[in-house]
Amino acid sequence: MGLIGRTSSLLVSALLLTQTVAQVALTNSNYNGITAGEPFNITFAGDGSPVTIYLKNGPSTNLQTVSTIISDTTTSPYTWTPSTTLTTGTYALEIIQGTVTNYSPNFTITGGIASTASPATLSLPTTTTAKGAIPPTHATGAISPTGHGPYATGAIVPSGYNATTRLSTGYASSTGVVSKPFEGAASRASILAQWVFCLMGAVAVVAW
Repeated sequence: MGLIGRTSSLLVSALLLTQTVAQVALTNSNYNGITAGEPFNITFAGDGSPVTIYLKNGPSTNLQTVSTIISDTTTSPYTWTPSTTLTTGTYALEIIQGTVTNYSPNFTITGGIASTASPATLSLPTTTTAKGAIPPTHATGAISPTGHGPYATGAIVPSGYNATTRLSTGYASSTGVVSKPFEGAASRASILAQWVFCLMGAVAVVAW
């Protein structure tokens, strides 16, 4: 290869090297200790044309723009003060120069607004006592009858009940309640039947 050929090769290599070096990039060695409300110097290198820098967050495959840090600047380092309204969390920087885009590593901003989650609502069961119901802990006898008849086996029955006359001398009551005489429902039905029977007999006598 002649002198001209070697010179051409060197020029091409130098041009390629210049293009590689000129690609825009964020050049900070670390992003530790970034705090909301405190200045942080962002350094970058490129081809000397203006750059725009954005603050991003979200998954690395779907970063979302939080804010524009600076547009059309050529000054490096650029002093950036993160807003105190930022939520404490993980972020990244995006830098664009012409058609070239590059990113910083992920970093944490502290001292911002704490991330809060809505507390779960705990629903507790409520117990409702029907009006007039006798609490099982105070009632005498079972709540659910288990037999048949005027007063089923296990049912709460009036005190002083007489199975022959079907009359009662008092109410069924819980402890401490004063009893009061009354006539049971079965007894009232019996008396009504007797009156009807007598009335039918009197009508039959008159008709005869």
